[in-house]
Amino acid sequence: MIRIARADLDWLLPAGADLDVVTAAWDNGTLAPIPVGRLWDAIQLPKHLGWPTLNCLHRARHSVGASLQGSSYFYVLVPPGGAAIWKAPATVALSWGDKLAVPDPAQQVPLTPSSRTWIIPPRLPLALSNPTALRNAYLAARREATPGI
Repeated sequence: MIRIARADLDWLLPAGADLDVVTAAWDNGTLAPIPVGRLWDAIQLPKHLGWPTLNCLHRARHSVGASLQGSSYFYVLVPPGGAAIWKAPATVALSWGDKLAVPDPAQQVPLTPSSRTWIIPPRLPLALSNPTALRNAYLAARREATPGI
């Protein structure tokens, strides 16, 4: 059985997560559903553009907030309301009413025992990416990956 540190749970209460459901899932090594829209929104990027997008953010000297990679997608957490202004091809903005299945914050790159792992895990105070900077980085990464678009 995995023992989850109390600090790993502090960000869940303001997000509106059910701690019993979350801890049970993480104790069993599975993903836990966390509500989106209260504490953060999430932007789903195609996996092949995830790392290039984070690299573009870094090169532009923007901070990279909590983010995770999955088998098909990357997810980057942005402030609430960030999904409402998000417009970029081949992406999905998650907000109020959506849930994101996430691993225990202890599952960080390169540790990938489940289908998703944290690149930057959530911790309070919660670091979130600026959605405008993220969009610009994503579009730059997309242009670099597909010249001529």
